[in-house]
Amino acid sequence: GSYLPERYEGLIKFKTFAEQKGYRLCTHFYMNYRYYLIEKYIKGVKIDKRFLKFKPLSRQEYFGLFKKSKVIVDVSNAKQTGLAMRVLDAFGAGKKVVTTNKWITKEASYHPKRVSVIDIYNIHVSDSFLGDSIQPTEVDYSIDSWLKNLFTVKEEVDGTNNG
Repeated sequence: GSYLPERYEGLIKFKTFAEQKGYRLCTHFYMNYRYYLIEKYIKGVKIDKRFLKFKPLSRQEYFGLFKKSKVIVDVSNAKQTGLAMRVLDAFGAGKKVVTTNKWITKEASYHPKRVSVIDIYNIHVSDSFLGDSIQPTEVDYSIDSWLKNLFTVKEEVDGTNNG
């Protein structure tokens, strides 16, 4: 993901959690170098440069990480109310998701064997979640399905058309 203060804090906490559990965690935390200099030297924000990347992932690198990963971790923006693109990509790739986004439980594709919602201040991911096989999603997140839902007129329960 890209730098936001709460994401950075979440990254540090999740990295500590992963190390304590013996999990291997690969991260790519992007921050524009100029923004890094402003945050660190002008605003005085304590940022460990070792956790940052100053170049975004290429599409090929992004998909390569997905291919190698068993679980995708999403530390969402605190204001996020829908699914992050990273989560949609994870579902499309048949991967499990660990996320701080509680809104995901309202999605049709939510299943506790596929998604673990965590509190970044008290992280717990059960060993069984990581060990269980993935539950396939029946929800179609393709662009075609999205466009169809966006442009299809739906009828009300009483049979009237609001289109």
